[in-house]
Amino acid sequence: MKTINDPIHGFMRFDDEEIKVINSLPMQRLRNIHQVSMCCLVYPAATHKRFEHSLGACHLAGVVFDTLLREDRWELTLSAFKSARGSQANTLLGALKGDAPKYRRWLRFGALLHDLGHAPFSHITEGLMPEGCDHESFTVKAIKRLVLANDGVFKEEDLLPIAWISVGEKTAKNVLKQSSTRVADPELLNLLSRVVTSDACGVDRIDYLLRDGLHTGVRYGQIDYGRLLEMVAILPPVEKSSPGKLALGILSGGIHAVEELLLARYFMFQEVYAHPTIRLFNIHLLKFLESQLKGGLLPTDIEEFLKWDDNRVLNLIREAGDTSVHATALNERKHFRRVLTSHSDTKEEKARFEKACNLLSANYGEEKVTAIEFSKKTKPITIPVFTKDQRCESFDSISSLAGSLPTIFVKLLAVSEELKSQALDLLSKNKTTKKSRPKI
Repeated sequence: MKTINDPIHGFMRFDDEEIKVINSLPMQRLRNIHQVSMCCLVYPAATHKRFEHSLGACHLAGVVFDTLLREDRWELTLSAFKSARGSQANTLLGALKGDAPKYRRWLRFGALLHDLGHAPFSHITEGLMPEGCDHESFTVKAIKRLVLANDGVFKEEDLLPIAWISVGEKTAKNVLKQSSTRVADPELLNLLSRVVTSDACGVDRIDYLLRDGLHTGVRYGQIDYGRLLEMVAILPPVEKSSPGKLALGILSGGIHAVEELLLARYFMFQEVYAHPTIRLFNIHLLKFLESQLKGGLLPTDIEEFLKWDDNRVLNLIREAGDTSVHATALNERKHFRRVLTSHSDTKEEKARFEKACNLLSANYGEEKVTAIEFSKKTKPITIPVFTKDQRCESFDSISSLAGSLPTIFVKLLAVSEELKSQALDLLSKNKTTKKSRPKI
């Protein structure tokens, strides 16, 4: 057993098997994968990596599991299913309780390994993955590599459950070409996968919001995660078409904590993830890396894929120097400059934006102009909430906040640095510089 000190969670404990996996090549590679792409060029302290996030997610997954099976919470779960006439779930609950160490181990490994398949600089370069691949499918390939390494940590029967918990049933089965597992009930694996991936109380989302908020200095990412983790429970799903299934839900005392998480994510997208300058740096990075890859795509083979990390890309950028306009943009901050910003998706606004884009491209050439569109909509939160009168209701039906957050939408038009003044004058003469603001 080893203890690792973390700036967010404090002391986190990992057993010998987990430490052995943490020290493996696929995990150590995450030390060289930035959590939020080129964010550090705008928020200088945002140099944190996927490695520490993965450790944090593993730690939180253990906390959630222990809360779910704690005696008082377990009694509440049994009571909730009894009230909901969910007798079909008793067998599942019995299997989870009876094999708790096995499921806890799978859950912690699933959370620990859930980001193994990220490409250099995380999500921004996902578009350079081969057709039909994404970071989740590469995660499954990397997990398979670890399991088949035969280093005494995993057995082959661990492969599908851990991959399933990490990325979900569909991707795990597709990549591994397995249709079922004989060592665990699918419903239990789906439940544990939601501990990692849930939009409302998943440990992945909780950790990255806290960590991104800390390292950017943007306080919107701070949430009362202690209360949120304390309020989790296994509950009957609110959908009447799902008898006998298990859902990850919360007690009514956790409603405001979930609302806080939704707001934190919304504002982090506004201030960080959709930040215009970060988006422009990401474009330079994407175009540069595409020019360095064979066929413009990352390799399909997992061994070759794992050789690509941020350090390798940064070395290529430095070596390219002023021979590449995109390398220069990243090395010397000579990036594309915004000349038009839109927060509206109306027909009139689309026409105005297209007119401006065509005008600039015709005058300066397409290679000197770039357009970026980004949108993010908050998904409905339908997790069950166990009310004080011992009923299960959908979170969306209780929280007035859940459905009220507007879609984040931003469209940027930018030109090479030396053309900014000329482009603004040109757009002004053609009356296309009016800015639209989002309605909140």
